[in-house]
Amino acid sequence: MNLKNIIKLSPSHIASMSNDWYALTDPNHFWFRWRFKILHTLLKPLLSGDIKILEIGCGDGTVMKQFYDHLGVSIDGCDINSFALKNINYKIPGNVYQYDIFELHPLLIDKYDVVLLLDVIEHIDNVNEFISAALKHLKNNGIIIVGVPAYQWLYSNYDLELGHYRRYNRSQIKQLFIELELDIIETKYWGLSMIPLLLIRKYYLKMNRKNIVEKGFGIPHPLFNKLALHIMNLETMFIKNPISGSSLFAIAQKKVMSS
Repeated sequence: MNLKNIIKLSPSHIASMSNDWYALTDPNHFWFRWRFKILHTLLKPLLSGDIKILEIGCGDGTVMKQFYDHLGVSIDGCDINSFALKNINYKIPGNVYQYDIFELHPLLIDKYDVVLLLDVIEHIDNVNEFISAALKHLKNNGIIIVGVPAYQWLYSNYDLELGHYRRYNRSQIKQLFIELELDIIETKYWGLSMIPLLLIRKYYLKMNRKNIVEKGFGIPHPLFNKLALHIMNLETMFIKNPISGSSLFAIAQKKVMSS
């Protein structure tokens, strides 16, 4: 049941994303909580009462819910996939748009202080053009935060089934930001402890090719979820800047446009 009114600015498009994913999204899943904990750490210095944030590729609103539940912050979201948006079943503030960012709607251009692209660009073929369009929704000196899965050697049938074109390392993200003439603020790996799990998943899914998305990212048993959250707390407490990880965040600033 959809509990959010969707503002339709664009027709729905087919995305490089398996719709099976939306049956598995749960804000209490250890991976979502781990990702949000790192994101909050990176965003904390920027958060203020009047900050405007847009999540591009908001899907079923899980991140929007996390912002509101944990921080009391209302953010906007957009996605081109009507199936994903119809799966929003949270009562959350903030506007949700069915929107193709390449259309550059004047309602959203130069409006936001922060744009989030969380596990989005690995689904995009023309990445430079996509991020360039995303940047047009930022104010001058605005911040873009990109989250991606790390390391091509971890690429598996799960990535293929989910619609990932690639996984990234730190140097690739930095090069991407340089090409886009962004000022790089920080890059940060996270999920070091999850690398063995992803390697196991990679080889397991070579032998088990049915229900790949569910097997690769199923809702975990409560005891396993609890254990993974303990590992998360230990890792984030004692390893502030992991040299590696299963995922990667990168933050950059949009340069001031010359007059």
